[in-house]
Amino acid sequence: MPPDQGRSSPASKVIPPSLWFPILVEDTIALNLLHCGNAYALFDVGQRNRYYLRQGLPWVDAVQRPM
Repeated sequence: MPPDQGRSSPASKVIPPSLWFPILVEDTIALNLLHCGNAYALFDVGQRNRYYLRQGLPWVDAVQRPM
């Protein structure tokens, strides 16, 4: 019998990221995957915090619309 016959490959044991999330951090905080539907909300947060963000992210002013 060949060595791999009857055994599952490591790739078959990979759990897709969609099953990892959401990750509960605290009762009111959870981490989740971003989706295209989040683009406008995320852009709005960036817009409201541009002054602070540009201090560490020099590219922030180049972003003028959600991608």
